[in-house]
Amino acid sequence: MKVIIAGAGVAGPAIAFWLVKDGHEVTLVERFPSLRTAGLQVDLRNEAIEVVRRMGLLQTVRDRSVPEMGTIIVDSKGQEDIVQRKLQTETESGVQGKTSAYEIMRRDLIEILYDATKENVTYRFGLSVDHYRNIDGDENNEEGPKTDKVEVTLSDGSKEMYDLLIAADGQGSRIRKHMFFYRPEDDQSRWLGVFSAYFTLPRRDYDTSFCRMYHATERRLAMTRWHKEDQGQVYLMAMSNTERFRRALDRDVASQKDAFAAVFKGMGWQEERILAALTDAEDFYADEMLQRRSTVWSHGRVVLLGDSAYCASPIAGVGSSMALIGAYGRMGPQQGPRRAAVGEKGPRPALAAARLPRDVLALEVRGLGEPAVDGAVLADRGLALEVLLVAGRVQRDVVGGGRHMAAVI
Repeated sequence: MKVIIAGAGVAGPAIAFWLVKDGHEVTLVERFPSLRTAGLQVDLRNEAIEVVRRMGLLQTVRDRSVPEMGTIIVDSKGQEDIVQRKLQTETESGVQGKTSAYEIMRRDLIEILYDATKENVTYRFGLSVDHYRNIDGDENNEEGPKTDKVEVTLSDGSKEMYDLLIAADGQGSRIRKHMFFYRPEDDQSRWLGVFSAYFTLPRRDYDTSFCRMYHATERRLAMTRWHKEDQGQVYLMAMSNTERFRRALDRDVASQKDAFAAVFKGMGWQEERILAALTDAEDFYADEMLQRRSTVWSHGRVVLLGDSAYCASPIAGVGSSMALIGAYGRMGPQQGPRRAAVGEKGPRPALAAARLPRDVLALEVRGLGEPAVDGAVLADRGLALEVLLVAGRVQRDVVGGGRHMAAVI
């Protein structure tokens, strides 16, 4: 098949990796002029670790991992209330803490995936998909396509024809907006009323390699993590002052910084240091957390993948893992291009009818009354099982037999 992928984050290069291994012709467009290597620390959980192992990239990920030792919850004076050390390996039971055995900076993960695909995938930077149009094939029509196609209109005004369009362009996906424009009832996304800010700060001699988390009064949270000898990251989250934050997010970065500085004033702990770093930060980013949900993930020859399709929000902390899992699979033996169809049971996301090895999907979905599933079922509803976090339930591992819980809203 001739496939075009929009987005060179985690999901896009990951799905490209598997498609080219099956012999498909893959083009990946990215609207930024180069790889988007911004972003802070991400972790890989045990199902995603298995996927990366099957990609042959696990040692590379391990070599570039962040040496975080665990998580410490502190009080307003910095006293340690709870210390949770990192497990060096994921256990068979799936038990894991805040700090994964595989913590890595987002830019490093993206670079690893890019390096693994750049020789066989055509990357086109500074280009995006503005619109698409599904075209039905007709074997009896000598002028038109013999099989179903999708025509994409690119940001430079050109139009190109493909067998499949995969939208891996994030939460704010333009392709997703196009897909749901005429059927908004299928888009069940919601803003969570949680406002977050991220930026880096200089490291001091006493900053040990632990994630430190502080739960302040008035529904505020501050967290620091350390990925370099001289630099770390700050995460601020608030579930208050909704209107103030929303007004600031519609304005410039200075307004957003002012809003977070005002709300976090008087929080305690390392307030002075953190707010000073906020003022000076050149990489400050703020947003309201969004949970992506929908009843369908495809439309004709167009499929959504990763955050553009399913995103439990950064609170769940599994976005990169879910992107890798969603991308993993093989098209299977082909008798011509496989249709990315939406049936009564739901969408066929990610690979049009993606199939995973049965040993990976030999799981029992306890509490849902579902039997063990294989890759054919995954195409209809299995991916929804991967992202039960979206429904606010306990997530059970899809790859491997373990399970873990994540805090969700």
